[in-house]
Amino acid sequence: MAAGRAAAEAAQSSGLSLEEAGKSAAEVARDIAASLARAAGQSERQISMAANHAAIQAATAAGLSEPQAQEHAIELAGRSAAATAHKTGLSDEEVASIAGKAAGQVADVQGLTMQESGRYAALTAGRTAADLAREAGHSHERVAHAAAQASWQVGVTAGLPHQSARAQAFAAAGNAAISFAMQGGATDEVAAMAAGHAVAHIAEASGLLLDETGKYAAEAAGDVAANLARAAGQSEREISMAANQAAIQAATAAGLSELRAQEHAIEGAGRSAAATARKAGLSDEDVALISGRAAGQAAQLQGWAVEESGKYAAQVAGKAAADLARQAGQSDEQVANAASRAAQQAGVAAGLSQQSVSHQAFTAVGTVVASFAKQGGATDQETAMAAGRAAAEAAQSSGLSVEEAGKYAAEVAGDVAANLARAAGKTERETSMAASQAAIQAAIDAGQSEPRAQEHAIELAGRSAA
Repeated sequence: MAAGRAAAEAAQSSGLSLEEAGKSAAEVARDIAASLARAAGQSERQISMAANHAAIQAATAAGLSEPQAQEHAIELAGRSAAATAHKTGLSDEEVASIAGKAAGQVADVQGLTMQESGRYAALTAGRTAADLAREAGHSHERVAHAAAQASWQVGVTAGLPHQSARAQAFAAAGNAAISFAMQGGATDEVAAMAAGHAVAHIAEASGLLLDETGKYAAEAAGDVAANLARAAGQSEREISMAANQAAIQAATAAGLSELRAQEHAIEGAGRSAAATARKAGLSDEDVALISGRAAGQAAQLQGWAVEESGKYAAQVAGKAAADLARQAGQSDEQVANAASRAAQQAGVAAGLSQQSVSHQAFTAVGTVVASFAKQGGATDQETAMAAGRAAAEAAQSSGLSVEEAGKYAAEVAGDVAANLARAAGKTERETSMAASQAAIQAAIDAGQSEPRAQEHAIELAGRSAA
């Protein structure tokens, strides 16, 4: 600990940030603790635990939050394992895999969920593979590919769902592209676009459809732009603007429409804010609200009115709350309730009317149920119907009439059906037809007559087109 404190003080004296000073403290304390444990003849597991404990204590003593300190300890464990494996003459792929597994094991010891441990394992493997490929003199395309492949393999082995493993692989490819761009003297804007382009290339090559490809490209570019703007000491508004602009540019460069690119940029802003808030050790409720607020601000920067930006804030907050509740192992009902609560709170904070707030809460419940249905192997039609039913039940539970509940059922089912059709690469006409069909069926299931259900579907189609 004394060595860690000295390292932190020296780092800050030389002008490094608190984050960098904490990192230095963690590294020094970890190395010393590992050496002392090894000299005492302890087992590899005991050495790892002692090193991990010392790194976290030193980083928190230097002023970092517990989650930040844990993250640095995990990163250091991966780097240490990679260095040891590299000395034994193993292949680059094996070294990356060992580094990832070591990082995941340390995350496990810290009590993180399987999802979080897997994410760190994949992140570390990708970073290690990129470093080794770069040292071997490979082209930037091969470096990005090596990073993505290592991240994917370790993520899947660690038990991540395929969607999460894929997201980590694309993030690894984007991170590799940034390093190349920055070493070549690229501007922040060019570096962000390079990350987006690398991710789009890998996503497309892996067989993803246009919308998903654009989404991952937008997320990568937005995150890079935000990190670079933050490192340059820009204000929160400037950071948000840089991220928003980069995300939209990357998504449109990948072939998405301006409107769809804007939506992905808004969602990406929310996800990025949630990740930052989690690192700061905030509660799940606070993380969800911060995520929603960031999404609403991104929408306002794009010129959306209060009503529209508030809807985005509520939707993103609801999704963030659902993800966090799911990661915490809560029941389906608890996840839906968390999403509904967060959507309501974010909607109120964004200045939405009571009617709009209720609408967003019912939508959040429907969206969560749709997610569960899809994961359970339901067809797109069944998923949309499940979402509509859940929204109608939530509306009726809050005292609304059958008429009003049917309206919400139609809207939620139509939105879910449209999103699924769009993700499946359907044309706008096919998407519109799927949404209309789902809206009518959901309204009928909620107790409305067929003519009234058709009226709701027509009204919703008009609003959507507008």
